[in-house]
Amino acid sequence: MAWVDYLKPRDEQKGLMSCYCFEKFKSFGYSPTKLKNIDFEDYKGKTPLCQEWIEIWALAGFCKVAGPMFVLAINLAVPMTIDALSQF
Repeated sequence: MAWVDYLKPRDEQKGLMSCYCFEKFKSFGYSPTKLKNIDFEDYKGKTPLCQEWIEIWALAGFCKVAGPMFVLAINLAVPMTIDALSQF
């Protein structure tokens, strides 16, 4: 089902490949190395769709953490910089 959904045009996909890869990820004990070994046969040969999914999923998770941390660092640095420069 996930593979059939993936073959549809992007605007008609329901995201079943993401659900499939996440369920496999959980069943493998959250091991990304096992998930990268899942390949799908298509006209180009073997396509590691779950490998692409885990990379996107990890990057999205990193951005969810790194973005607020960056904002926090800026919010701490700006007042300290202004205080230091206002003493001159």
